[in-house]
Amino acid sequence: MPELLSQMHQENLSFQSSSSFSEELCCLGGTYVVPRRVVRRGFHSLASVHSPTAPEELQASFISEALCRFDSAFCNPRTSDDRKKIVRQLKCSTSGLCWNDERLLRAFNVQLSPQERIFFTVDVADSSTTMSKVVTLGMVIIILASILIWMASTTAAPQQVALY
Repeated sequence: MPELLSQMHQENLSFQSSSSFSEELCCLGGTYVVPRRVVRRGFHSLASVHSPTAPEELQASFISEALCRFDSAFCNPRTSDDRKKIVRQLKCSTSGLCWNDERLLRAFNVQLSPQERIFFTVDVADSSTTMSKVVTLGMVIIILASILIWMASTTAAPQQVALY
């Protein structure tokens, strides 16, 4: 599970919003959903160690523990009953539960505070919102303008020759 948490920080962040359309244009939504490929990679690593004969399946205890660790690492308010409900919804087989289920992959999400939403809007240039695009474009224009001003200030001024 630590691999899953470290991969989340290394991967490109993607945001899905639970807010209205007009709010999405200005700022990131209130819910960050971990990219599915990251969650799949983490579960695949767990399954390769703990269930090598059935790589798409894991015991319920491993899935519950993964959800519990995620919730404790990101201070999610999800209860153990909520985690059990998620695990019960997964497809069962003889050797374990199928972890490659959309409901489980969507369960790895975090509610963002207003400060985190503003930070990711300004800091992450993922172009998922209009405000993010505006901030990125503004920074590029400011950088180019400062370079042009510096270049203009370092050129030699034309000298006038006195004609007698």
